[in-house]
Amino acid sequence: MFLAADHLQVRDEIQKGTFGEPDVFGSLIGALKVDWYLISDDFGSYLDAQKLVDEAYKDKDSWAEK
Repeated sequence: MFLAADHLQVRDEIQKGTFGEPDVFGSLIGALKVDWYLISDDFGSYLDAQKLVDEAYKDKDSWAEK
């Protein structure tokens, strides 16, 4: 199974507890190991959208109006 570097980085961060207790995400990690197509088609678009959100959040006043 081939996973892009971004997929691997996210998976590794989840497994090491960056986003909370890793056991909570066990079913997600299990699904990704079996069916990585679950997220692969639109993962790049998700990351692009998240970058826009991160940038917009820097302006707290504008963010609060949205």
